[in-house]
Amino acid sequence: MKRVSVMAITVLWSVACSQPDQKIEGKWASLKTEGFTVYFRKDGTFDGFSNGKSFASGYYKTSGDTLFVNEPTPDSYKAIYTFRFEDDKVISYAVSDTVSGRRKAMDGHVFERIRD
Repeated sequence: MKRVSVMAITVLWSVACSQPDQKIEGKWASLKTEGFTVYFRKDGTFDGFSNGKSFASGYYKTSGDTLFVNEPTPDSYKAIYTFRFEDDKVISYAVSDTVSGRRKAMDGHVFERIRD
C-alpha cells in the first residue's frame, strides 16, 4: 500500500494555471485514502505521509498539465501523470509508472488542498 500511495504524491499538479492556487506547491490530502497526505515544496522535492508518518520522498517537476516524479530508491521508482484542477482539488491520471499497483491506485485519484 505504501508504494501505491507514493506516486499519488507524485500524481498531481502543476505549474501555475490561470488562478494563483492552481499549482502543485503546498499540502494535499487524499479524498480516497484516509490519512494520506503529500507535501510538494517549491524546490522540487516532495514527501508523502500516512497517518502523520513519513513513508516516501523524492523529486518532481511539472510541464503544463504533466507531473514527472522520481523517487530515488534502490529501484529508482519513476512515474508520469497528467492532472486536472477542480477548484481546490486535483485529479491525477496515470500515463506511466514503474510501480504497477500505484499506477492503478492513482489513476483518477482526487486530492484536496490543505489550507494552513
